[in-house]
Amino acid sequence: MPLVGAARIDCLEGLTPPPLGDVRLPEARALAGYDRFTVNGGMDSPHLEIAERAEERIHAYTRELFAAMGDKRHFIFASSSTTPAATPWENLRYFRDAARAYGRL
Repeated sequence: MPLVGAARIDCLEGLTPPPLGDVRLPEARALAGYDRFTVNGGMDSPHLEIAERAEERIHAYTRELFAAMGDKRHFIFASSSTTPAATPWENLRYFRDAARAYGRL
Protein backbone atom coordinates (compact mmCIF):
# COMPACT_ATOMS: atom_id res chain seq x y z
CA MET A 1 0.00 0.00 0.00
CA PRO A 2 2.80 2.52 0.65
CA LEU A 3 4.07 1.89 -2.91
CA VAL A 4 0.56 2.53 -4.25
CA GLY A 5 0.47 5.86 -2.44
CA ALA A 6 3.98 6.80 -3.50
CA ALA A 7 2.99 6.17 -7.12
CA ARG A 8 -0.08 8.40 -6.61
CA ILE A 9 -2.38 5.69 -7.92
CA ASP A 10 -5.91 7.00 -7.57
CA CYS A 11 -7.74 3.71 -7.02
CA LEU A 12 -7.17 -0.03 -6.87
CA GLU A 13 -9.71 -2.67 -7.72
CA GLY A 14 -9.38 -5.75 -5.60
CA LEU A 15 -8.52 -4.46 -2.12
CA THR A 16 -9.05 -7.56 -0.03
CA PRO A 17 -10.02 -7.27 3.63
CA PRO A 18 -9.88 -10.13 6.14
CA PRO A 19 -10.64 -12.99 6.19
CA LEU A 20 -9.47 -13.34 2.56
CA GLY A 21 -6.77 -10.64 2.64
CA ASP A 22 -5.09 -8.16 4.94
CA VAL A 23 -6.21 -4.67 3.88
CA ARG A 24 -8.94 -3.33 6.14
CA LEU A 25 -10.90 -0.87 4.01
CA PRO A 26 -11.13 1.92 6.63
CA GLU A 27 -7.31 1.82 6.90
CA ALA A 28 -6.49 1.57 3.18
CA ARG A 29 -6.11 5.31 2.52
CA ALA A 30 -3.86 5.75 5.56
CA LEU A 31 -1.79 2.72 4.53
CA ALA A 32 -1.34 4.24 1.08
CA GLY A 33 -0.35 7.56 2.65
CA TYR A 34 -2.16 9.38 -0.15
CA ASP A 35 -5.24 11.34 0.90
CA ARG A 36 -6.81 11.24 -2.57
CA PHE A 37 -6.58 7.44 -2.83
CA THR A 38 -10.03 6.04 -3.59
CA VAL A 39 -10.97 2.90 -1.68
CA ASN A 40 -12.95 0.46 -3.83
CA GLY A 41 -14.70 -2.54 -2.30
CA GLY A 42 -16.77 -3.62 0.65
CA MET A 43 -19.05 -6.10 -1.10
CA ASP A 44 -16.76 -9.11 -0.71
CA SER A 45 -17.57 -12.80 -1.13
CA PRO A 46 -18.07 -13.63 2.56
CA HIS A 47 -20.73 -10.91 2.81
CA LEU A 48 -22.29 -11.39 -0.62
CA GLU A 49 -22.91 -15.07 0.10
CA ILE A 50 -24.57 -14.64 3.51
CA ALA A 51 -27.47 -17.08 3.80
CA GLU A 52 -28.86 -16.81 7.34
CA ARG A 53 -30.50 -13.57 8.50
CA ALA A 54 -28.99 -11.98 5.39
CA GLU A 55 -30.88 -8.68 5.42
CA GLU A 56 -30.13 -7.99 9.08
CA ARG A 57 -26.46 -8.97 8.79
CA ILE A 58 -25.82 -7.08 5.53
CA HIS A 59 -27.39 -3.93 6.94
CA ALA A 60 -25.34 -4.20 10.14
CA TYR A 61 -22.11 -4.82 8.21
CA THR A 62 -22.77 -1.94 5.78
CA ARG A 63 -23.71 0.48 8.56
CA GLU A 64 -20.51 -0.35 10.48
CA LEU A 65 -18.33 -0.17 7.36
CA PHE A 66 -19.71 3.19 6.26
CA ALA A 67 -19.28 4.62 9.76
CA ALA A 68 -15.68 3.36 9.88
CA MET A 69 -14.87 4.83 6.45
CA GLY A 70 -15.45 8.38 7.67
CA ASP A 71 -15.17 10.69 4.66
CA LYS A 72 -16.77 8.71 1.86
CA ARG A 73 -15.88 11.08 -0.99
CA HIS A 74 -13.09 8.70 -2.00
CA PHE A 75 -14.95 5.44 -1.44
CA ILE A 76 -16.65 3.24 -4.04
CA PHE A 77 -18.89 0.65 -2.41
CA ALA A 78 -18.78 -2.26 -4.83
CA SER A 79 -17.97 -5.90 -5.28
CA SER A 80 -14.42 -6.69 -6.21
CA SER A 81 -13.56 -8.47 -9.43
CA THR A 82 -16.69 -10.59 -9.44
CA THR A 83 -19.98 -11.35 -7.77
CA PRO A 84 -19.91 -15.05 -6.81
CA ALA A 85 -22.46 -17.28 -8.51
CA ALA A 86 -23.65 -18.36 -5.05
CA THR A 87 -24.79 -14.81 -4.22
CA PRO A 88 -28.55 -14.75 -3.59
CA TRP A 89 -30.25 -12.06 -5.70
CA GLU A 90 -31.91 -10.70 -2.55
CA ASN A 91 -28.49 -9.98 -1.04
CA LEU A 92 -27.73 -7.55 -3.87
CA ARG A 93 -30.95 -5.71 -3.07
CA TYR A 94 -30.05 -5.68 0.64
CA PHE A 95 -26.67 -4.13 -0.20
CA ARG A 96 -28.38 -1.55 -2.43
CA ASP A 97 -30.85 -0.65 0.30
CA ALA A 98 -28.14 -0.51 2.97
CA ALA A 99 -25.95 1.73 0.81
CA ARG A 100 -28.87 4.11 0.32
CA ALA A 101 -29.61 4.12 4.05
CA TYR A 102 -26.08 4.52 5.41
CA GLY A 103 -24.00 5.92 2.55
CA ARG A 104 -24.81 9.58 2.89
CA LEU A 105 -21.87 11.91 3.34
